[in-house]
Amino acid sequence: MAYTLTPEGTYKGKPTLTELGESGTGTPFVRVSFDVGNGKTAFVYFYLSEKAKPYAERDLEALGFNWDEQAPAVAGDEVLLNCKHEEYNGKNKERWQLSAKKAVRPLSKGGIFGDRKPVSVDTYGKTDAWAAWKAAGSDKDVARWKELVLARAKQENVQPDAISAAGWRAIGSAAKKLDPDLPDDGIPF
Repeated sequence: MAYTLTPEGTYKGKPTLTELGESGTGTPFVRVSFDVGNGKTAFVYFYLSEKAKPYAERDLEALGFNWDEQAPAVAGDEVLLNCKHEEYNGKNKERWQLSAKKAVRPLSKGGIFGDRKPVSVDTYGKTDAWAAWKAAGSDKDVARWKELVLARAKQENVQPDAISAAGWRAIGSAAKKLDPDLPDDGIPF
């Protein structure tokens, strides 16, 4: 039975597996598998070559990657993915990418993940998000905090106390949007 290409377009994808690998030329990469429905799996590769690394790191941050080489994982949130068709060795292939890019500062030098320490994708919570707001001086804007919490709960279709770790990360990072020149506070987003 011949493989049928997924039609080009934008799809919702839920991460199912995160793996580390190396290309035939020796370039390290992170591969995230996404369930895009109808029994289809989309594979998104984040190459860590010198040129591609800042973009890969930005996108991995947006996915809530844990920076753990022993047990790599991303947050389990559904994301939008773009599917395009490209010719490779005379055959059409699917090429999957994140649909929306989220700008994050590039990581420092070091191993393939820089000097980052592993963080759990499941334990980031309300207290961490509020600490980020306080560090940014945004704690005075309680109305915006409540608005973002309620909007994220609605987006995840849960009560505010059940917001995912990635949801709290997104709320916490919203404080930095108010002042992008803030010094690094050590919080991993």
